[in-house]
Amino acid sequence: MKERILPRWLYGVIALAVSVCSWLLLLALSRSSFSVEGHAWVVAAWYAIAIPVAFRGIPSWTSVAILFLLALLLYSWPDIVISPLFQTVAWLVIAGASSMLVRRGAGVPALLLLIGSIGGVVMAALYAFGRFTLNYMVLDGPAWAHWSFEALAHTAGVAAVCFPIGVVWMALRYVRPHLTNRSS
Repeated sequence: MKERILPRWLYGVIALAVSVCSWLLLLALSRSSFSVEGHAWVVAAWYAIAIPVAFRGIPSWTSVAILFLLALLLYSWPDIVISPLFQTVAWLVIAGASSMLVRRGAGVPALLLLIGSIGGVVMAALYAFGRFTLNYMVLDGPAWAHWSFEALAHTAGVAAVCFPIGVVWMALRYVRPHLTNRSS
């Protein structure tokens, strides 16, 4: 196994530095006329850089702390509404990465990730093309324009439940050997 160039705790510090820089960038952009969609892209780039760097340092306490901080900060953006088109593209990228894991032979967790991400793609696409799939004439809120969209949405919702199960299973598969090596 290849040795790490940097100590594990330093990856958490790097992720923290990326987070602070991104936070300052968002603070400066909030005072300008930068669009809300632009804020969403900055947050997405921030998380796309900080989370893998923090995962690289697990099980150090700095990496775990920054992952916890990023999870808490995820809910601190009430003004950012991520468009369904952005969600569709994000789920397509996740589905592509999941299919690569399946091809590499990562087993059942990768298959669960793929099934869940395909469910996420379908759900996001149904909302992204809401002009064709949703009927806004009901009083209780939006309703599907045809019964087949309703069935597709329920099936995709059930499939999307597989994604977090696959993520937890993959994380346990990755973390368990590192924790046992560290204790012995």
